[in-house]
Amino acid sequence: MILQSNSLEMAQALGASANSFLRVSDSAYSECSEGIANLDRIIVSVSSSLAPVARGFFLPILYAYWERFFKIVFSEYLRCIEQISVELPTVHPKLAKLRLKRELNEALNKHSIKQVQDIATTLSIEKAKLFFEDIVSIFGQPVSFIDPTSWVDTESNVNYQVLEKNCENVGVEINLIKKRLSESEVTLFTALNDLVGARNQISHGELFKEIKNEEWEIMKNYVLAIMNAVQLELFETLKDGRCLKKQH
Repeated sequence: MILQSNSLEMAQALGASANSFLRVSDSAYSECSEGIANLDRIIVSVSSSLAPVARGFFLPILYAYWERFFKIVFSEYLRCIEQISVELPTVHPKLAKLRLKRELNEALNKHSIKQVQDIATTLSIEKAKLFFEDIVSIFGQPVSFIDPTSWVDTESNVNYQVLEKNCENVGVEINLIKKRLSESEVTLFTALNDLVGARNQISHGELFKEIKNEEWEIMKNYVLAIMNAVQLELFETLKDGRCLKKQH
């Protein structure tokens, strides 16, 4: 009965966390998709001769909506895992390792130590004991991610490789995101890297080009489709409990 009760409580916690994620990510999707729709409204308001120029100017903004959405939903995913209130060994092993790595780095930096083995020569035995006791203590506490946004690594651009790295860090299967997109005939690697490449050419002054309506529609629909696929996969990962360590 105790086991069944614990399982029920966990299912309820996962459901509440997933629903909380959905509310915030839905709001983020609405904000970004409405912003993209506003770009379209501006484009159609200018003359036909200037529309291709406007699309070129707006491409970096189109990308910016994708990056904003990416940061919001991944940081919200971490906040919702924290909301489940489980100990570090219970969360997905990849996410647990990320959390432990951050804890170790912060503890070492606090003592101006570069490597763990330097503790023996830098700290007294008493301080070394306290150091390791602090590290061990996080295993028995509910996992936390202070300032979840700081855990999301956008690097210079959120291209395919950056999305893949962040998925790997938190234990989300990027192949399932790819699968969702393939159903819409969108290739994740190509779509994201084409968007980022075109954005960089304009933002870094390498190329200012006019964008035809067909190309704009493809990139715009790519962004909306990728946002939707990432949101749904993070939601399902929470709801199904795949954010936790597998129980054997």
